[in-house]
Amino acid sequence: MTKCVALIGILLSFISIYAQHGARSLSLGGIDPVLEGPVSLFNNPAGIHDLTTLHFLSGYRLNYIPVLSSVYCGIIYPLHAVALGLSLSKEGDEVYNKTELAFSVAHSIGNTRLGIRINYRQYGLQGIGRKGMLVMDIGGITKLAKNLFLGATLFNPFLSKISNEEITPAFLRLGIRYQPQSYLAIISAIEKKISLPARISLGIEYDVMEKIIVRFGVKQQPITLHGGFGIRWNRVALDYGVEKHPQLGFRQDISIYYSLNSDEGP
Repeated sequence: MTKCVALIGILLSFISIYAQHGARSLSLGGIDPVLEGPVSLFNNPAGIHDLTTLHFLSGYRLNYIPVLSSVYCGIIYPLHAVALGLSLSKEGDEVYNKTELAFSVAHSIGNTRLGIRINYRQYGLQGIGRKGMLVMDIGGITKLAKNLFLGATLFNPFLSKISNEEITPAFLRLGIRYQPQSYLAIISAIEKKISLPARISLGIEYDVMEKIIVRFGVKQQPITLHGGFGIRWNRVALDYGVEKHPQLGFRQDISIYYSLNSDEGP
């Protein structure tokens, strides 16, 4: 049984090796390249740039297989013209696990935000041992028009290796966000992994009240349904997201944020 769980864990890890953390992105159909805010620390690093005060975040993702669930946390520190971030996440149990420690930096040039994240990723498998590697991710978000934004994240462009024989493939996510009103955002994204078909996502984010946000999303290849909500209260925010996979079942995520500045909020 433990070997079966470990094997499934490895397969899921490599199928979704760049799976993002954060309830907000999960509830929008797994969209993340064009989102901004604290959870961008785990997705598109460019998205942390506009935060002007110290932020803390933590979360828990209940995976399709509970023993492969993950916890994550991070801190974002704005410093003059750049924003710095440090994040940590761990997935799995003593049989199979993946730990990732990352440092991010974001900077802006005109209407464009650019970000780089350097990750140290370590895999552990009971009876075999541990392997680690360094991975670099690059992201950007640019304002095309008053209410239109384009974002992209390129994961592992330099094809880091887990071992001499095993190369982790590069992977691209590209997204666009249209915000006709301050309370409404329509977001779409496409992701492409080597040797796998492209997947398209569509999500809607709507502020039903000043401090309450609802989100819906859908993703194809295969079709998965997504939803969730967000609550903002002064310096604290909470997001919840859920995904329904036709074969694997449900996946859930909850994220909590804290900002030192109550005016800006998480």
